[in-house]
Amino acid sequence: MAGIELPDWMRAYALLGFDDPDYRVITVDEHGQLNVLLRGDYEGEPRTVTLDDEGRISAFIIDSADAWGNMLSIGNAELAARLGSSVVYEQSGRVQFLESFEHGLGRWTTEVSNPDAEVVISPETFFSGGYSMKLKVGDTLVDYARAKHRQGNLPFGKVGIAFAWSTGTDFKNLTMEMNLYDGAHRRDAIFTFDSDTEMVAIYKDTLAPGWQGIMDFDPAGRTLHDFHVCKLVVDVAELRYDTFKCDQETVDISEWSMPSADIEIGSQIYMMISLIPRTDETNIVYVDDIIYTTAEP
Repeated sequence: MAGIELPDWMRAYALLGFDDPDYRVITVDEHGQLNVLLRGDYEGEPRTVTLDDEGRISAFIIDSADAWGNMLSIGNAELAARLGSSVVYEQSGRVQFLESFEHGLGRWTTEVSNPDAEVVISPETFFSGGYSMKLKVGDTLVDYARAKHRQGNLPFGKVGIAFAWSTGTDFKNLTMEMNLYDGAHRRDAIFTFDSDTEMVAIYKDTLAPGWQGIMDFDPAGRTLHDFHVCKLVVDVAELRYDTFKCDQETVDISEWSMPSADIEIGSQIYMMISLIPRTDETNIVYVDDIIYTTAEP
C-alpha cells in the first residue's frame, strides 16, 4: 500500500500488488470489479487475509473526504482531547515545573569541572519522550558535572522534587538539592545516592548536623536503560523533611529538620542535580522527568 501525504495519525492508501520483482497498481475488470487474493506478511511468513463467518473482511475504513468532496481532518487540539496524553505523570501534589528535556537545556545553567566533563542532551536513553540529560565526569573526586534551574515564587506548605535517573557506570555520589528562599531565609532540601555506603542519605540540621542514611541503596547491576524514579517531599513551613520515595519504597523522614540560614534573597527556588565520580573511570548518569510539585498532601 502507498500512503498519501497526511499527518501521522491519519492515512489514505492506494492498493498495490506485488509482481516479482516490482509493485504494480491493482486494476479492476471490465465490470469495475476487483479480483484479488489478499495476503500479508506476518512474523516473516505470508498469510492470506481471513474472513468472518459471512465472508466479510474486518477492517478500519477512513474517509478522506465528505459527501461534498471536502477533505476531512482532525485538528491537533481535538485529537489531543480524544486520545489524551501519551505520557501520564502520576503525582500526589500539583505540578508547577516539569522538565523532560524535549526542548534542550534552555531552562538550565550547567557547570563542569573541566573540559572532560559535560552536561548535554542525549538520545541514547530516556524515561519518556526521546531525550534525557546526560551528566558525564572524569576520573577524579574533584570532578563534577551539575545543572541548575531557577523557579520563582516559593509557596509555603509541602513541596516535592522528583526525577528519573539511569546509569551505565558506577559513581560516587548523585545528588539532588533544592534551595528554597522566602525573602529572609534559605532552606535546603538535599538527598544523595552514595555508592560507598550503599545508602540514600539526606542532609539534616538537628543537634548533630550532617548526612543521615534513610534507605539502603545498592548500585550494582544497574544498566543504561533501567530508570529509577525518586521523590523527596519537604514541609517548608515546618522546616522539616517529610517523605522520600524511590521506585516502590516510601520512607517517613519527618523526624529530621532541614538546614536553614538567614539570607535576604527574593522568593525563589533553585534546583540542582550533581554527579561526583569514583576514581579510575569515566562516570555517566542520565536524568529525565524532573518534576517540582506544590500542595503535597
